[in-house]
Amino acid sequence: MKRLAFAAAVLTLSAQVFAGANFIIINTDSAGVGFNDTTPVSPIGGNTGTTLGEQRLIAFQFAADLWGEVVDSDVTIRVSASFEPLFCTSGSATLGSAGPSTIHSDFSGAPLLSTWYPQALANSLAGSDVSGQPDINASFNGDIDFNNSCLFNTNWYYGLDNNHPGNSINFLNTVMHEIAHGLGFSGFTNLSNGSLQGGIPGVFARLTFDNDLGLHWDEMNNSQRASSATNSGDLVWRGSNAMVIAFFFLSNGTDPSGFPLLYAPGNLELGSSVYHWDTSVSPNALMEPNLSGNLDVTETLDLTPTMLRDMGWPIVDQDDDLTADIYDNCPDVFNL
Repeated sequence: MKRLAFAAAVLTLSAQVFAGANFIIINTDSAGVGFNDTTPVSPIGGNTGTTLGEQRLIAFQFAADLWGEVVDSDVTIRVSASFEPLFCTSGSATLGSAGPSTIHSDFSGAPLLSTWYPQALANSLAGSDVSGQPDINASFNGDIDFNNSCLFNTNWYYGLDNNHPGNSINFLNTVMHEIAHGLGFSGFTNLSNGSLQGGIPGVFARLTFDNDLGLHWDEMNNSQRASSATNSGDLVWRGSNAMVIAFFFLSNGTDPSGFPLLYAPGNLELGSSVYHWDTSVSPNALMEPNLSGNLDVTETLDLTPTMLRDMGWPIVDQDDDLTADIYDNCPDVFNL
């Protein structure tokens, strides 16, 4: 089995488990900052925390519980998380970032040989922890709260009810977005030169398709992949499950065959290009490069779970209708 490592972590907080997967949040913040910030705050939007740090942890746990009702794994999914200063000006900011801590190929249970899988998915498919490290590394912008120099004093909203004021950013939606990157909405191709990590494709690359070239990314050479990463309007996710849900969910943002478009602007945007849905998708979707204020992750995760299913993730879907049971009133399961 091959493995590549990206990060490590310490200190744990266990998230509540429901049916599909148990998430453990690993708090790597120092005393008094981030998830440990003791600044007094009032409960808001169903979040009962009375300090800033408590509200951050509660909202993060709530997001983890939602994802734990969507993906299925017998192996606990551990997320190393922190708040830290990230890019922020009066007009723009990096809200957060996340990805798998390690990637693996040719492990027991791998559906495809010579293919990288993100650690949490590899664990689920193998039925055991193939690494021993935290599965996902995530960081969020701690400069956003109470900072006149960051987004004109826009603050995070830590409520759980999607009732965020216009001058705030929904933290729950942001965490859901970043966990999705850690679960697999991410890749391991060098987008600047098209080279593959370790000379083999990731599972994401195998399902990324360029309509102009008529090739999947694993079928291209480096130059073709680098060019394809900026082929706006013609780079698609060619997964059959996501295509079915896109037909029902999207009114815009697919190619003529119904495959959802990936974000591939003419000028490469590292951190955004390829590993998001295109900004043309309508209605707005969780995994666009810029989160929309009208998303409600307690009501739908749009086509994102089916994209993960295309990659090999088992989804909690008892009635096999391509919608996670938590969102479709499937009998005998937890519903919001």
